[in-house]
Amino acid sequence: MKKFVCLLAAVLMLMSLAACGGGEENYEYDAIPGLLLDHMTLSQGQYRPVKGGAYGAMSSYDYHGEDFPVDEWGSNFLMYIFDERSKVILPACMDPACTHDTEECFANIADYVPGSSYWNIHEDMIVIGHTGFKNYGPSEIHQYTFFYFSLDGTLMDTKSFSMKSLVREDGQPAESPSLAFAQTHAKDGKVYTVIFDSADYEPGVKRNSWIVCYDLETKEFTTLGHFMTADGLSLNIYITEVTDTHIGVEYDRRFGYCLDLETGECVETDCAAIFTEAMAAGKVSGSYIEGIYPVTGAIYIPGYPDPCYLSMTTGEKLDPEEVMNCTTVGMFSLYYEGDTYSPAVGSSQRKFVFRRMSDGSKVDISRYFENGTYWLAETVMESENGVIYKYYNDGETYEDAQYEATENGKKVLYQKAARLVYVEKSDMFDGTVDSPWYYDGETGTFVRPE
Repeated sequence: MKKFVCLLAAVLMLMSLAACGGGEENYEYDAIPGLLLDHMTLSQGQYRPVKGGAYGAMSSYDYHGEDFPVDEWGSNFLMYIFDERSKVILPACMDPACTHDTEECFANIADYVPGSSYWNIHEDMIVIGHTGFKNYGPSEIHQYTFFYFSLDGTLMDTKSFSMKSLVREDGQPAESPSLAFAQTHAKDGKVYTVIFDSADYEPGVKRNSWIVCYDLETKEFTTLGHFMTADGLSLNIYITEVTDTHIGVEYDRRFGYCLDLETGECVETDCAAIFTEAMAAGKVSGSYIEGIYPVTGAIYIPGYPDPCYLSMTTGEKLDPEEVMNCTTVGMFSLYYEGDTYSPAVGSSQRKFVFRRMSDGSKVDISRYFENGTYWLAETVMESENGVIYKYYNDGETYEDAQYEATENGKKVLYQKAARLVYVEKSDMFDGTVDSPWYYDGETGTFVRPE
């Protein structure tokens, strides 16, 4: 009952906030301007910071603060919104009367569905890009559709694009256009997606590929360009950069493609050959390519102890400041004051170590708080201004939160409900956590000790 009352109050507060604003749009939740999420985060039900809080999946057991059988873990994830102003976690259906344990609950429907290309918050709506999403709207395999849901799960609008309208290099319509494994890039209210023709899946045969842009505001699709990949052997193709004049695409961590939006010209670069030559010359310590940024002209090598960027033209190392505009935020990275902080060598149970991507500097943050009583474990959600972590007593891990219970004559291994703590980024980035907020599963809110 306490949680019902708290959620009802939170929803009513959000409704009143949405109603005010003096005639101007005043969205409680929206995409954060300037934040570039990586393709894995955009296409899956992982957490992501949004204006006003966070949006992502978490265990309903953790949400309710309930112990659960270990073998049931993973079967009960729902989508949630963390409201940073009220410090309340809300199931992504915003219906206080919903029990959130049926297939009809939108928080369950909105959990990750294979084949999706885009998941995010836009102007107080949950937007999902897919070829066919549950029982909503078009479900044809060659239709690319964006679904707009209000925060209570009501379908507000759909906009579709026929991928069969795309034209191949030989002038013929696309035979078997696909979104599978072709991840998206989102920037300034626009979603950029690579669509490729899976009919070209043969050794030695180049693959027809297209870049399609969808404007979340105008709800219009635009085909920006066509290009041919070096072969059709891989399904891994990602847009890594978008500027006003060019789009950069990474293919199979081997090739980079730079598409000129004005002329339609596409430049192909064999990045694997550049990397192999640099490795043979002892210029890099890494053993594989993690990212290709053709517009900037950079190849990212995550080697130890010296991760670096290589120039796609000279094969020499680049200054990190030269590539700061193409870095993205994903799981385990943090976005703080307009900069991206990625995990760096040196992290342990005692501290987080982040590399500031704009200048390569490192930041150490102690994982211990409350005078060493507790330590921060895995991230549950990153919000606009903070992070929600699981935490444990000093010297303990999740295994210490397990116990056996006898049910129907059989022993069942249980996991205690996760203990969650919310930490403001401004608190963390001075190196220590001094003022955490603790989660109360009974009310769904984070509170500070009295």
